[in-house]
Amino acid sequence: HFFFFEMPSITTLLLLLVIPAAPFPLPTFYRLLGSISRSPSHHTHSLDGVDVSVHSLGYHHYSSFSGQNTRLFGSIGEGIVVGGDDYSLFESVRRKEYELEGLRSEHRKGNDRPVTDLQMILDYVDTEPDYTSSIRLQNALRKGQTNSKSLSVGIDIKRKSPTSTTSTDFSSAALVAQSFLQSSDPNRNVDFAVVNADYGSYGGDVADAEAALKQIREQSPDTAVIYKDIVIDPLQLALAKHLGFDACLVMACVVGSDLLDLLNTATMINLPVVVECHTEEEVSVAVENGAGTVLLNRVDRFGGNRFWPDQPLAAVAALPPGGVVTALVAGKLGTADEARRFLDAGYDGVLVGEAFMGRADAQDLVEELHGMEVDEAGTFF
Repeated sequence: HFFFFEMPSITTLLLLLVIPAAPFPLPTFYRLLGSISRSPSHHTHSLDGVDVSVHSLGYHHYSSFSGQNTRLFGSIGEGIVVGGDDYSLFESVRRKEYELEGLRSEHRKGNDRPVTDLQMILDYVDTEPDYTSSIRLQNALRKGQTNSKSLSVGIDIKRKSPTSTTSTDFSSAALVAQSFLQSSDPNRNVDFAVVNADYGSYGGDVADAEAALKQIREQSPDTAVIYKDIVIDPLQLALAKHLGFDACLVMACVVGSDLLDLLNTATMINLPVVVECHTEEEVSVAVENGAGTVLLNRVDRFGGNRFWPDQPLAAVAALPPGGVVTALVAGKLGTADEARRFLDAGYDGVLVGEAFMGRADAQDLVEELHGMEVDEAGTFF
């Protein structure tokens, strides 16, 4: 039943022949096999009454838990290759599988083993849940007022990225967070921070992320902090909860049809999840599975690290009306003019990485982004 491609390519068939010799976990191989074997096609997408060319990459996500796969499509505009190659995400997930072996072993259940903190979080229902994190997250991500809406602004604290050829050298994520929260003018400070805990992809680690969280809590208690890792296991959700983060980021293209199980787990442990998506169909899947917050990344890591500048304008159609789902945009955002289009389209906020990291006038950009407002009729002022 693994042959779920319409027309297997020669590459796919050759890879299937060498599976017995594969030096990594087979679920990882099948989960990301679609990134190697996919069939490009084109169709037309109507955007505000104007037909535009859409480049679609049909691919499947394989779930190692359920044995099911989800077919997803879609990217609008011309995809520009940025950062690494098609295999960067594959390598990241494979590495994370090995890293998690130690965590799984440490928290493995057994009659002769004491119950660990993470096991307690996953296995026991909190009869008196604390919704402080959920409230802080929503207040930070939604800057709407009665008759107008302004943009929520977040910083993606990372030393490097698979989708970039540049890197930023800093000693502590806590110091970076401090610099974006130190102004006496709140419009020059960020509303939320995403702190990276994966070293291979982003140059971070758990201790660095935890230090940044503590710094932000002390300096700005209302600023939301989101834990980011290559999440593939419920234990990682429990770890984010245990450390005290307000939410955890999960990439839809990595977990595939395991997304529902992870969202259910997050609900049970009272941990908000931000689902990172790259296509309109991924947004649809996330919403159908109950995601409360989606982050539309304009750089499609699963699709070969291609940059699709206008993808959020197409993906907004998959969001339910009435602002039920909080929607954010990320990926190569560097100017207020870019962000203005997405605020006008209905997005609540932006997550900025490279344009903030190592930039002397970064807080000027934060202030400019905060200065934009749109009224109910879609008029900027």
